[in-house]
Amino acid sequence: MQCTIRCDHTIVNCPQKEDYYAHIHNDVHEILLFLVGNAYYYVEGNRYDLMPGDLLLMRKGEVHRLMLNATTRYERILLNFDFPSIASLDPDNRLLRPFAERKLGHFNHYRAKLFPDNHWSYYLERIAQAANDYQKIYYLLPLLNELSEAFPAVQSDVVKKETNIAIPILKYINKHLTGELSVELLAERFYMSKSHLNRIFKQYTGVPVWGYITAKRLLLGRELLQSGTSPTQACVRCGFRNYTAFYRAYVKQYGVMPKEDYKNAEVRQ
Repeated sequence: MQCTIRCDHTIVNCPQKEDYYAHIHNDVHEILLFLVGNAYYYVEGNRYDLMPGDLLLMRKGEVHRLMLNATTRYERILLNFDFPSIASLDPDNRLLRPFAERKLGHFNHYRAKLFPDNHWSYYLERIAQAANDYQKIYYLLPLLNELSEAFPAVQSDVVKKETNIAIPILKYINKHLTGELSVELLAERFYMSKSHLNRIFKQYTGVPVWGYITAKRLLLGRELLQSGTSPTQACVRCGFRNYTAFYRAYVKQYGVMPKEDYKNAEVRQ
């Protein structure tokens, strides 16, 4: 059964802010159980304040970052997984609804106080202790089932959020990702200087504007390559105008040449 499951229980007594940076996963979903600490999370520019027992779900392609309020003890369980063959067990894709059926940065937060009888920590602890993938799957499936059952309550939970002036910029970028984009164009459209645009964007996402655009385009490019699109076509279709720039950024991001992912896709087909 094809799957990738990584899980670890981490305790950091004196966490340092510089150790936690904005990042994106193109190959796995992520579940984070927050146990101890003074922190919050940004997911695609949306802020989620965390309490012990809370869960955060990040699907493939969502930029996220831990933000520390203080260097007090930080403890969490982190699960990354990809389960392509789950479709044979769940043809209606119900188990992955909390990841797939929502907008970027929305409904990521499962607040523990909404679900006092949840068994999230039990399943995650068992996955972290499991000796092999079959044992991990044994506990992953009921965990995904519980999250799917809880998803409607999360969608109806209205929490007042701070006004985030980066959200319209994020929405515009994702809508026009493969078209003409530049820091200058965005600054002009949103009536601010380039320096101010970059400052507020990084404040809410943890990355500069162009870094975010590049990461998202590379993610799309890799998806295209892995689905059988040639490197030159993938370059253009994901928004790059120069193949050399695409090639260099791709190798830096993923550690492989575009043609390697393309050839691997041909072999699978």
